[in-house]
Amino acid sequence: KGVLQKDLHLGNFLLGGDKVFALDTGQMRFSRRELDRKNSIPQLAMLASCLSDSNAEFISMLCKEYFKARGWHFGKPDESSFQKQLAVHKKRSLRKGLKKCLRTSKRHLRIKAGRYIAVFDRAFCQKAEPLDFIEQIDAMMDAGQILKNGDTC
Repeated sequence: KGVLQKDLHLGNFLLGGDKVFALDTGQMRFSRRELDRKNSIPQLAMLASCLSDSNAEFISMLCKEYFKARGWHFGKPDESSFQKQLAVHKKRSLRKGLKKCLRTSKRHLRIKAGRYIAVFDRAFCQKAEPLDFIEQIDAMMDAGQILKNGDTC
């Protein structure tokens, strides 16, 4: 009846006709009872945090439909709680996304030199050693073509 999902986002579900399949069940906790409001609102906010901020109308509709399906009234306290949880999940998602972007992967190379951290596209670095590459940047910039010589974008 009740499901708590730790990693709730649209990528963890597949739709097949009128069925929904959960992909990451290791991140789910099941209970015999339906979730109460206190536990449901953060879950709904986690799902809504995947949507664009420009979709405020859709997010509002999502909340109303969810509460309607649960047989609950979506009042001001619920909306306030939802908005707080939405902000928490968006902040957490941003932090998690940045952490993923700022690491070495197949496509990117993370270099730490002193107190500086840089992330480069591996194709751009070619086969240079990381610290050698950093030392070559100034020479590469000097050899490049200046597209705009001013102090504005």
